[in-house]
Amino acid sequence: MSWTWKAFQLDLARQRETVPVVCDLIRQAPSWGYNAVMLYLEGVVRTEHFPYRPADQSYSEADVKQMVEAAKQAGVTLIPATQTLGHMEHFLTCPELKHLAAPEVGFGSNTIDVTKPESYVFIENYLSDLVKLFPSPMIHVGTDEAFMLSAFAVRSGGKFTFADLLIGHLLKVHAIVKRLGRQMWMWSDLLEYVDEEQIVRLPRDIVMTIWEYGREAIDHDGTLGHFDGRIRRDWLGLFHRLGFSSLVCPCANYGSGSADAWTRVGQRPGVIGGINTVWELGSTFMPRILLGVAVTGRRWSQPREPESQSVETALSELLPSLTPVLRNVVWESHNLESTGSSAAGHIEPTDDAEHRIARQQAMLLPLMEQAKQMARQPREKDIVEDAATMLKRVHL
Repeated sequence: MSWTWKAFQLDLARQRETVPVVCDLIRQAPSWGYNAVMLYLEGVVRTEHFPYRPADQSYSEADVKQMVEAAKQAGVTLIPATQTLGHMEHFLTCPELKHLAAPEVGFGSNTIDVTKPESYVFIENYLSDLVKLFPSPMIHVGTDEAFMLSAFAVRSGGKFTFADLLIGHLLKVHAIVKRLGRQMWMWSDLLEYVDEEQIVRLPRDIVMTIWEYGREAIDHDGTLGHFDGRIRRDWLGLFHRLGFSSLVCPCANYGSGSADAWTRVGQRPGVIGGINTVWELGSTFMPRILLGVAVTGRRWSQPREPESQSVETALSELLPSLTPVLRNVVWESHNLESTGSSAAGHIEPTDDAEHRIARQQAMLLPLMEQAKQMARQPREKDIVEDAATMLKRVHL
């Protein structure tokens, strides 16, 4: 594909991988076809203006310099991703910053108070610390899932609207990022809830990173809205028409369906790349996700290679000790989604879907035991072990 950016994201905010592991994955990125790695950090990097997190729950500036050096050696761009609106628990739970939290309205104080000037003093100080550490030309400022912003607007008694708060915040953060000499990337989901005449107030050098994770939630007519399943809309087309560039953002956690859908839809005007996101949740571990990361990277970087060959090549590199049949078993296990809900979180499964997944699970489990016995290399063993563990948990 002719995208400018082909990235995968490591989630270090929820699962603090060791520095050697992070550096190893960064160095591996080019062989999988990526030219960038985005580190989702929230507030897990201690800096001059944010020294408050415990050392065993965060990274030092020296740690980050090792990661940056690994990226330099590998020839990939290392992009920092933090938060400047919601998902700011790492910041706002520190006693020194609690005064910056928006008034609590049922969701916990994870959103910064956008009405306080001192909030932007902190944001600028922290972003300035990050750009000193990361030489990349862009910085991702978050802004997704800031649920409290709407409640904060309601509590203002008409003084502010949701659009006032959101667009005003984005303009202030953009001005900070421009002063720091960087390009602003942001999650675009909250823009679904403001009118088009509000979106056009934003500078066009902001890059929209569009996420939606279910295969069934993405097609050429658009994507489903987030959180409440709003009517489908062509956000890629809208942002392109308004003059914004976009990146499509599948999720590697949920098998290949999300990447399949976004790879197809992402071959449109205005799309400058993709970020294959990894979210290390309590039910998902990195080795299992690496299969999806490697396969998608190969698909994005080698347009002349047939899709089946991309999958086969990636699996043979990650699972060299296994037979082709057992490699496919591990890949099928990776793609067997939970029956609890769709990857998008909106659509409940049918009884037929549950029975189908149960049959697949029963067929795959014995073969996965064979794969565990055959795996020889350390990373290979980790991938197979995690895939087997997740396969057993499908119905839990």
